Amino acid sequence: MTTNALEKARAAAEKAAQDLAALESAEAEKTAQKAAERLDAEREAAARFLADRLVLESKVKGEKPSAADIATALENGTLGALVADFLARRDALQMLRDHARQCARLLDQDENRFAEVRYVDPAEELRRWQEDAIAEIRHAKAGALAADALSAYQVA
Repeated sequence: MTTNALEKARAAAEKAAQDLAALESAEAEKTAQKAAERLDAEREAAARFLADRLVLESKVKGEKPSAADIATALENGTLGALVADFLARRDALQMLRDHARQCARLLDQDENRFAEVRYVDPAEELRRWQEDAIAEIRHAKAGALAADALSAYQVA
């Protein structure tokens, strides 16, 4: 190979290396831009979630069934499903609070302001609800039986 051919090859290789470096730089810039845009979008979504958190929590949490509803569920054989639904709502509430902590970290806010949902043993909760239901049923049936027995002695 002649010196001229070597110089041309070196020049072509150098040009190719410069083109490659330029393309890699442009690609890195695009990637950085996309990452920055994604971070901005995540921060915006986090801020929206934290603003809507209380409404979302109230929808997920629902309300604990009344003693009468618990008694009816016991009589219908659906008390276990009712307890499972209640506990699932508590678990969902905890998931929302975990997400709120992540959002707070993303926004450099205090993540400790979101209280943990206390763990409830499912078997213990079912036992408590059964006791409440039995007490409600006993009270209602005792009242009905007493009213029936005393109805003959009522003055109209």
